Amino acid sequence: AIVSAGGHVAIIQAMLLHPNHAAMQTDAVSALGNMALRMPDNCVAIAAAGGLPAVAHAFTQHLVHKRMQAKGCLAIRNFVARNEELREPLLELGVEQPLRLVLNNYSEGYEHNLAKAALRELHCSVQLQEGFKGELGNAFKLEQGDMNGENHWDKFLETPGAQEAMKAEMASLGIKM
Repeated sequence: AIVSAGGHVAIIQAMLLHPNHAAMQTDAVSALGNMALRMPDNCVAIAAAGGLPAVAHAFTQHLVHKRMQAKGCLAIRNFVARNEELREPLLELGVEQPLRLVLNNYSEGYEHNLAKAALRELHCSVQLQEGFKGELGNAFKLEQGDMNGENHWDKFLETPGAQEAMKAEMASLGIKM
């Protein structure tokens, strides 16, 4: 509804008029990112209105602000998640480097995960696997038991419940016992 009424254009115009106002830029990036979430047509409209350069510039210029780190990553991820064609334009606008800065500034947590998700959606190289934290040795050996030991399966098959279940299964297959 907001995009169909041109709200995204007003936000992008405000971004262009007030590029040094970090709080307004962050709110604008957040709003555009929210409009883009699971809405491919909105992403195309935002891109057509000049939203990609506006977001990329705001993200890069105001990267020192923690809230922008999160909102910028989220917006970029939302633009690209369902619109593969926006991947190259965003990469050409230089969003990979600030995303990597956010990723490297946090070893884990919310911002780290948002940056990783955005980089993944942009098809940039990202380490997604967690490193091995266990110990080598017997930790993953399964106890197999004694091959010549007691077989409990035979004892189970002799129980009345197992006997009834086998008779019912054989009868269902047309085999008389």
